[in-house]
Amino acid sequence: SRRIVGSAISSSPDAELVCRAWRNALETRPREKRLLFHSDQGGQYRSKKYRQLLWRNGVMQSMSRRGNCLDNSPMERV
Repeated sequence: SRRIVGSAISSSPDAELVCRAWRNALETRPREKRLLFHSDQGGQYRSKKYRQLLWRNGVMQSMSRRGNCLDNSPMERV
């Protein structure tokens, strides 16, 4: 959809921040049969807490290859 569906603000980019943003998105958007979340390989996206949140909600995680910013370019254009 290329729309921002969840957001959160914090003074540090940690796992709690991305978990809050995901919970916000899941509350405001109707559930699709299968969701895909694509990101870079930031530590907050690789954290156990965040991966468990995605798994519990049936979300498939996709990550860019290390050092290849072009993998995520469609998401960066929002």
